Amino acid sequence: MLRKSCIFCGRLDRKISNEHAWPNWVRALFPPGKSTITSGPTGGAPLRWIANDDMGVTVNAICQGCNEGWMHALEDAVKPILSKPIQIGGATSFSAEQQGLLAAWSYKTAMVFEFAGHTPTPYYTADERLALSQTSTAPARNVFVTLAGYTAGTLSTAHHHMINYELEDHPTTSSVDARCTTISVGKFAFQVLGMRLPDDVHQLLMPVRGRDWERRTVGVWPNPHPVVGWPPAEILDDRGLASFANRWNISGRADETAQPIQT
Repeated sequence: MLRKSCIFCGRLDRKISNEHAWPNWVRALFPPGKSTITSGPTGGAPLRWIANDDMGVTVNAICQGCNEGWMHALEDAVKPILSKPIQIGGATSFSAEQQGLLAAWSYKTAMVFEFAGHTPTPYYTADERLALSQTSTAPARNVFVTLAGYTAGTLSTAHHHMINYELEDHPTTSSVDARCTTISVGKFAFQVLGMRLPDDVHQLLMPVRGRDWERRTVGVWPNPHPVVGWPPAEILDDRGLASFANRWNISGRADETAQPIQT
């Protein structure tokens, strides 16, 4: 019988178990019986998990060694940082070191949710997942992590979609594919924008839908600030969360502006 390999370390000799996408410490912040809604690619029907004793989303793709090793250590590191923002949205601050931990945690969670039953083909590669398992650090290039506060109309949501950007006058590449993953849990939301730019592209002028994102979001990666205050000046409601999830676009809408992305 063929054995499944772990999506992170790639090993075949370790037990793969049906793990929860949200760890115990996150699930313990909320009463049982809540629902999690996960939306697939734009236009796809939402999937809803309802569980009596936890948040319901499971992934059958991670080995016991990863789950109890580096992933457990990363969860232990972010638990004291994120518990209050997730549960009550309380005021705090994040140091540069903490922002790096939040970026790694967000990146890991985005990767895990790719295997939660709604993604036919994962965007992140086996090599990228292996690198995260070995370093517990988000890449310093081509991965952008942004945080937002949320009024928690739903216990947890997840949304992802692919975006294609045209590169003008580049000698070898005419376009770049990117993946935008936006996940909320409790009163906290984060967005991971992954792309694979050529090495000689150091800035990309990307169209963004809507305005005032500086008041509604906090960018923590790849350029963490010495200290950032939390929460942002404006907290997202359900409509704002939907706008956040779909803010990167190439639609040419009248409310579209441009934002430079530094790589």
